[in-house]
Amino acid sequence: RVTFNSFISLVNSFSTRDIDKKVERFFKLIDEDGNGELSYDEILHLCQRSFQSMKDVETRPTDEEFYEDLAQFFATFIFKTTGVDLDDEITPSQLKDAIVDDTDGADLLEMFCGEALIKLN
Repeated sequence: RVTFNSFISLVNSFSTRDIDKKVERFFKLIDEDGNGELSYDEILHLCQRSFQSMKDVETRPTDEEFYEDLAQFFATFIFKTTGVDLDDEITPSQLKDAIVDDTDGADLLEMFCGEALIKLN
């Protein structure tokens, strides 16, 4: 269910070119413990939720493992792209720097962040 306020927030997420605001919204949506940083588990949970809609469409039991592997791949990819060890946490500035500095994979990282904003709002 989408509330009017979350709809407006979503629309603003796409209309703004301000990377700081996009990153801030992304963190607010997925920072489960509220510490201002993203752990591997928080990113993994996001990836799992993102692929849930694909899993919901007539999947075979063998597909479960595929989607879990895919979620783990993307979670690891995000950490690799930001240059953060899996045991550490990603800060907003590290995510922003990876996107702004056009690090290898930055386009995919920015696209994934945008998709997360759509799916979680």
